[in-house]
Order: sequence, then C-alpha cells, then structure tokens
Amino acid sequence: MNWNRMLGVAVLGLCTASLSAGEEQQVQMSQVPTAAWDAASKAAEGVRFTQAAMEMEQGKKVYELSGKNFEGCQYEVDVTADGKVLEVEQQITIDEVPATVRRAIERRAQQFQAKKIEKSIRPYQGVWYEFEGQNGQGEHIDLEISSCGTMCKIELEDDTDQLAQAHSEESEMPLQEVPQEIRSAASQKVRNVEWTKAFTEHEDGQLVYELQGRDQDGRQIEVDITADAQILEVEREIELEDAPQQVQQALARQAEGFTVEFAERSERPESVWYEFEGRNAKGQQCDIEIHEDGRQLAFEEEDDHDQHLQASSQDRRQPRQRATQTQRTRQTRTSAQGQ
Repeated sequence: MNWNRMLGVAVLGLCTASLSAGEEQQVQMSQVPTAAWDAASKAAEGVRFTQAAMEMEQGKKVYELSGKNFEGCQYEVDVTADGKVLEVEQQITIDEVPATVRRAIERRAQQFQAKKIEKSIRPYQGVWYEFEGQNGQGEHIDLEISSCGTMCKIELEDDTDQLAQAHSEESEMPLQEVPQEIRSAASQKVRNVEWTKAFTEHEDGQLVYELQGRDQDGRQIEVDITADAQILEVEREIELEDAPQQVQQALARQAEGFTVEFAERSERPESVWYEFEGRNAKGQQCDIEIHEDGRQLAFEEEDDHDQHLQASSQDRRQPRQRATQTQRTRQTRTSAQGQ
C-alpha cells in the first residue's frame, strides 16, 4: 500500500456545486485518480505529496499535487485524470538559474528582486523559470522566462500580461533540456542520428526547436520541430551530384560561376527543396534554394537582398522562410524553364 496516499484516507462526498474553469478546489489525497497519482510520482521521484487540488482546464480535470523531497525542496505536479503530466515545478535558488535567463531578467525587468523561484518543466513547451518578486518601482511582479531566455511573460499587480518575444532570435539550449517527446519525434523521423546540439527560436509566435546531429555516415542532419512535435523541416547534408538533374541544371543556368561549398536536401511538409551555400562569380557569400522541380529559386547574398525566380505562374509555393539575424526583403520575377 502506498504510504503517501494513506495521508488522505478520508473520502469526501460528491461535490454538488459545479467547478468553473480556472477555479481551484482542494481535494483529499484519496480522491486523486490512480493514473494521475502514478504519473506524478514517476515525474517527481522521491517527493512525498501532502496536498492535492483540482481545477477544470478546457473541460478536463487537472490535479495539482504538492509536496517535498527528502531534502526539503518543494515540488508541484500538474497532471490530468488519465495520467498526462502537464507541468512539474521545483523550487530553486537564484544560483541554479541559467545565465541566459538571468540576462533576460536584466533586460526585461531591471532592478527586479526575486522572492520565490521555480523551475518549470513542461513536456510540450520545454523548461521555463518562474519568478515572484518586486520591480524597481516596488510593484509585485511575476516573471516566466524560457530556458533559452528568448521569451518572457511579465504579469504585474493589475493582472496585465506582457509577452516579450525576441522574434527570429535563435538561442542554443542544453540538449538534455529538450523535451523527450521532441527528441523522440525527431529520432523517429530521421533514424540513426546522434544529436549533438539544440537551439530554439520563435516563428510567428510559435516555439520551434532545432536539433542538429550527424548520421552514421557522418553527414549533418537538422530537424525543425514545434513544441507539439510537428515536424517543420528536415535538412540532410548531400553532395551536389545527389541533387536531381533538373536542380543541378537550374543552378548552373541561373547562378553561373557559383561555387558550391555546402549542400542540403530540405524536406518540408509541402515540398522538397535543395539548399546550396557558396560563393558567386564575384566572390560574395551566397545561399541558393531550388525547388525539386528546378522551376523556383531563391537567392540570398551578402547584402541581404533576396530574389525569387519563379518559372510557372501556376506553382506559387514559396520556400519556408528561415529566421536570420537580419530581416531580409524579397522580390519576385519570372524566368522561362529551360532558358
């Protein structure tokens, strides 16, 4: 018998009052479903849960179990009735906060004094750090900052939320902090890859992970994947001769004198593109993307001026625009196929 659950052997009668969304209600430990209890115990091993609460989120019951481990560290686990862990919060000290997060605090909330700090592990959003304290004006303030420091949510006393987001800012993060669901989805998509680096960025307000590694042949692999494990792009290092003939012909025709230094095959949900890095005839660094049919091309040169060459007015698909350090402008023109 689980000694933790014996703390709440008294069973309450059925609650006749309905619980509105977001309204938390204290419950007995014995009222926590077995699936939720087992999942929380696994997510926070060694923690002795002593309190439980329940609230409705999107029409589903979510249980919050609170307790401490043997070292006296406070934990909270949010889990659904069927055992899906939504969040694990662990109370920590400022010394345990990554430097990227501390720098984000300095940028977003100057003179902030933290009174409570928690590390929040969210399976579908990664690792976040939550702070409660006061800003330089003495106002109570809550902060939530992603582990890479690129997204910060600020909540003031008047319940006004501010979402400060560094668009197109790519930040490296520890590989071990990438949610297991993300790594598993990437590994299922691309087999036999040893992941070595991880990055995050925000595209259209969406958190995107980029995993980098090498396959068994030593070729570079990159996978872009959303926080809910949706694959956006898979890039595989290739040789120029591995590209289809129509792609090689388009490259030779539209980029005369271009020297290829690196080539990738880019698989995207809507189509396949081939990406080439190298130098043009003038010696400028240049990136070229060519659609698998050889009829659409995109250029990026040193002056950050892009051109899209599009041979067919019937095919308007554009390459997925990747975040870069500088915002680029784009122009479109038409060229005849086989020209």
